[in-house]
Amino acid sequence: MSKNTVSDRFRKVDVDEYDENKFVDEEEGGENQLGPDEAEVDSLIRQGNLMGALQAVLKSPPINTKNQNVKALSAGGVGCIVRVLTARKTV
Repeated sequence: MSKNTVSDRFRKVDVDEYDENKFVDEEEGGENQLGPDEAEVDSLIRQGNLMGALQAVLKSPPINTKNQNVKALSAGGVGCIVRVLTARKTV
């Protein structure tokens, strides 16, 4: 038997580390990212600055959170965007 087959060094190599199809979910610290201030958006809507309100909503959406309720209902979620877009009808 040769020396190379007796060696157990190959067992210490993590072959999954070199797999290009392996997906690693990286945390970027976005748990605290809740979007723009809802009071700021409301203020811009009341002033009639709908473009500014829409820009405030879209500049920092809560994309890194895993909670779907936070994504949908926060001040940058779909609910706030719909509120800005429907304010155009009422103004």
